[in-house]
Amino acid sequence: MKLFWPALFLLPALFFGSCVQVPVTGNDDPAETAAEAPTARYRYSFEIDSETAFSLLVNGVELAFFEGGSSYSAPVILNDWMISGENEFSITVFPPENSRTASSCSFALKKKNLADGVESTFYTLTRSGADGETMFDITERFTPEYFPVTLAEKAEKVIAAAGVLPMSDQREITSVVHRLREAFSAKDIGAINALMETKNADLAAARFLRPEECRAASETFYLELINKADFSVRPLNGHYSFLSTADDRLVRVMQGRVGFPEPAIIMEYRDDSGKKIRYEHDLYFAKIDGSWVIIR
Repeated sequence: MKLFWPALFLLPALFFGSCVQVPVTGNDDPAETAAEAPTARYRYSFEIDSETAFSLLVNGVELAFFEGGSSYSAPVILNDWMISGENEFSITVFPPENSRTASSCSFALKKKNLADGVESTFYTLTRSGADGETMFDITERFTPEYFPVTLAEKAEKVIAAAGVLPMSDQREITSVVHRLREAFSAKDIGAINALMETKNADLAAARFLRPEECRAASETFYLELINKADFSVRPLNGHYSFLSTADDRLVRVMQGRVGFPEPAIIMEYRDDSGKKIRYEHDLYFAKIDGSWVIIR
């Protein structure tokens, strides 16, 4: 039995948080400047336009969840969650709440050659009219032309007994989360960088970047975040929960009461107009060489 809660936000930000009330643009630009690699380098993404609720999973990880009620139009970058060899994605489209609600949606799976900028589409799904008024679910597989073997792919599988992660693993993960919370609260960029080191190195491989490029982008992102006006870390809401995902290779950490999950760390600040913004920082852990580290 695996624990699972729907995602509470639409699209992960550059380092897998999200800002409520602020559009999130994804993590697509840095790879354009990556150094030439001896093999082809591709960025894979789903281009999505939808007026109805949907869920998108890649290799068992929910990357986008839209509740409907308005419209969704954004790219979802897949590289961070892909593996070498065969990859799997699942799309579930939910019917509108009533017949007067728009029900069209389109999904296009694309790959872009980062060397010459050429982009191609190799999977499309479009539903509208009467088709869009019923629930639809599909699972497909694709194999990238080339993709590196990341630490996230090689992570040790941890099988939770009766849906519960062993207490020793829970304690180790909780200790790392607490250290990260304290680093954010103290605005200690050195400690933040250290805790994110494995994640940055592994993301660099998945995005075809040099490790120093990903490390520099991460540091810039977090420096800008912690220096926002009235920046603060919200107290822990209830307790942590641990969700096995990605074929038991990764553990997603959430907080909150049962049935009302929230991302592991929530921060707040004020934007230039004085509006209070809530930033949700998602955390995924992997067990590498016997130790739990932040991997996504």
